[in-house]
Amino acid sequence: EDIKKGIPQNSDVLTIGKRKDAVQYALSIAKQGDSVVLSGMGHYKYMEVNKQHIPYSDEQTVREYLSLTEK
Repeated sequence: EDIKKGIPQNSDVLTIGKRKDAVQYALSIAKQGDSVVLSGMGHYKYMEVNKQHIPYSDEQTVREYLSLTEK
């Protein structure tokens, strides 16, 4: 929600609540030659949700997605 505050109101925006789902969606719509930029997490291996640390890694999410979709 904080990021959306800086986007003009008439912009076409898709909000996906869970980061893992958002990363997988971005990868699923990327075409050959596209770049997918994942920002905001850095080197962290967890997300803080409701004051709890939940294990999470963008790198692991990408690796899992690619291993399931590679032909």
